[in-house]
Amino acid sequence: ITDSSFVIADANGISIVSFTGVANTLACVPAIPTLAASTTCTGSITASGTLTVSFTDTAGNSDSANYSYIVDNVDPTISALSPVAGLFGAAQVVTWTIQDTNAGLEPADITITGGTGGACVVVDAYNLNCSVTMSTTGNLTIDATDNAGNTTTSGPHTYTIDTVLPTVTNVTSS
Repeated sequence: ITDSSFVIADANGISIVSFTGVANTLACVPAIPTLAASTTCTGSITASGTLTVSFTDTAGNSDSANYSYIVDNVDPTISALSPVAGLFGAAQVVTWTIQDTNAGLEPADITITGGTGGACVVVDAYNLNCSVTMSTTGNLTIDATDNAGNTTTSGPHTYTIDTVLPTVTNVTSS
């Protein structure tokens, strides 16, 4: 759902306003017809497509305008992490991609919790390549929000980093 607002103005008032095309809940204040010099129409666009706003002033002059909308209710996707969580004998650089097919993504809207040096770089408006270094045992959680406000979370993923060498004790010789 996308919120939208239009101001329709004419010095002598507005007699007709109509909205056609995509589904919407638009309504005007003051109500039409009005002798007010302008009316503000607000509401929600509930589907992708083109909205046509047609209007006529009190003198009978008509005009219209078209507006295109993409209503995005789809969460971005976070690919499988590589390497997948588990037990490792050394620090791991974990990589993944984030994709959004409608509204697009910005690196600033990605939160990486856990590890060090986490960052995402832009591949294009709809894809990010991300990485973080897991140098100690801990959890990795990724939160992604697309430009339409849809969110998704991956994790927590537990990475166990064991860099301690095994020891031998109680060795006897004969």
